[in-house]
Amino acid sequence: MELVGAERYDPRDADWPCYEVTDLGTRGHMFRWEESVGWHQAVREMGKYLSRYLAEGQHAAALKSVEVVAVAFISGVPQVLWQRK
Repeated sequence: MELVGAERYDPRDADWPCYEVTDLGTRGHMFRWEESVGWHQAVREMGKYLSRYLAEGQHAAALKSVEVVAVAFISGVPQVLWQRK
């Protein structure tokens, strides 16, 4: 898994993550876990873990300082987990 920061969020444009401005250092140091599941299930699991972190993680406030936090497979439609109101 890698984290990316995009310059904008547009719910009408599923390609908004492509407007990447940073990979937050994760491209060279990806988060890894091993599980024998397909990519759909892996995205669901990551969404579950990130949602839990957003609710109770030590640095959740840093993630919530942006406009939106989403999870997706590299070519999939992003699932928004948190959005600033």
